[in-house]
Amino acid sequence: MNQSKLVEKENSKADLIGQKIDQNDIDDQSSNDQSSELPTAEFIKAWLIDHLSKTLEIAPEKIDETTVLDRYGLDSLAATVLTGDLADWLGFDVEFTLFYDYPTISAVATYLEENLKAENQVDTTEISQSHSPINLSKEVVLDPELTYGERKYLLPKETQTIFLTGSTGFLGAFLLAKLLKQTQAEIYCLVRAENLDSGHHRIRENLTFYRLWEIEFSHRVKPILGDLAQTNFGLSADQFQSLAEHVEVIYHGGALLNYIYSYEQLKPINVIGTQEVLRLASIGLPKLLHYISSTAVFDYHRIAYGQPRVNERTSLNCTEGMYLGYSQSKWVAEKLVHIAMERGLIAHIYRPGFIGGHSQTGIVNHQDIIWRLINGSIQMGCIPEMDMELTVNPIDQVSQNIVALSRHNWPSSEIFHLTPPPHLSWNNLGHLIQDYGYPIQSLPLEQWLGRLEQIAISEATNPLYPLLPFFLKRWSFEQLTMLELMQLRKSPQIDCQETLNKLDQITQSNPTYPTGRDLWHAHFDYLINQGVLSRPNSKV
Repeated sequence: MNQSKLVEKENSKADLIGQKIDQNDIDDQSSNDQSSELPTAEFIKAWLIDHLSKTLEIAPEKIDETTVLDRYGLDSLAATVLTGDLADWLGFDVEFTLFYDYPTISAVATYLEENLKAENQVDTTEISQSHSPINLSKEVVLDPELTYGERKYLLPKETQTIFLTGSTGFLGAFLLAKLLKQTQAEIYCLVRAENLDSGHHRIRENLTFYRLWEIEFSHRVKPILGDLAQTNFGLSADQFQSLAEHVEVIYHGGALLNYIYSYEQLKPINVIGTQEVLRLASIGLPKLLHYISSTAVFDYHRIAYGQPRVNERTSLNCTEGMYLGYSQSKWVAEKLVHIAMERGLIAHIYRPGFIGGHSQTGIVNHQDIIWRLINGSIQMGCIPEMDMELTVNPIDQVSQNIVALSRHNWPSSEIFHLTPPPHLSWNNLGHLIQDYGYPIQSLPLEQWLGRLEQIAISEATNPLYPLLPFFLKRWSFEQLTMLELMQLRKSPQIDCQETLNKLDQITQSNPTYPTGRDLWHAHFDYLINQGVLSRPNSKV
């Protein structure tokens, strides 16, 4: 890539780092000549600020080198592209996990300055080893001022006001639609927007995309303009208090689901956001909290538990083998809810597993990792062989069960597992893809990872390109990729029998949902009709 297109002289950039920097200076610093002076942290910061300001259309002076970059809108795709551009400028390969491990400009620049060698090479093995593991137990700190002991919640005959986070997400859209259909409550939805009209528009468009919107919903959807990552959601003290005095029940489903972000990047929304929800529950009207957690809180540490199955009563006291930032953030967030429960809050916790699309329409969140993996593998012409069972729960079933369980008057806090038995093995999914007429071959996992590194890196249009850090980063002392760790350690099987028994108690008739191949067929048909997947040559 032409360096002159990447870095140009800008007075604002020079002012930011306190010295005159021009194009020739940076070109000289990034020369491939081993005898040349290596780029300093200040030059790398200047390049990153300049590049980000143009890519994200943000004034350079508004970019803080210590702020986590995703707060500026740097998503996983943009981060991967930025890594490639940085490698082009410096003239050597940069590890794809660079912005995963070092999520701020300052951290990236310091790391590169300290680790550049005379031959302009980075010892990439140090990236994974240089970080001390996060002590997640020390992250579990709930504001001591949040107490609930004298706040007895009495379930009203019919809930009148609900506060919902996550309404512009996938599960959040279906939860909102179910609540609107099955209650008469006004639903206050936290949403990031400039004004109430745009906030309402965001919520309506999300429901419309998933074919859920009904005109009758309009007057009962009440946008609350705020941000989960900010204290009091960014509301004034009076606004926050007014909200607390008004709502009776909280459904907290808002979270950032990203498989390449670190714990530090996910903490503001997933952890701090949960604390702020618990803050809302601690003041004003006594409130019941419904918290959407995840089976990811048990990720890949069956050996540590010493048992192949975990149920609703299994203690949440282990993080061994938990490497994904998302899993770590959900573990810490749920532990905060447990602390609030110990202080007197009545809260129900729901742990879905992998959520599939709608059982009838086939509508899926095609940005989810499994659909990217399927789509990317189809484009590559090969799929990895993995000894893994797939448990897919239709989104309409998950949302219906959450609403049904949440509307029952349980005498105390409960935990629910929303995970049906496995429907299909991963290798059988490969056969299903072949049955659709896609010319795809199965490869041993190690060979597939090698093919991914060769093909996807050079094909930025491949859906797996933004997820390369997830697939290629090596973890633990074994230096295995995430898929290899999944094969080696396995995740414990999630037992949901207690939840199924409770559902039988409270519902007169449980609708049946398609499973296995029928459910996957519905998803494939939707993705093909939407143009997400290329149309196959033939279908068996």
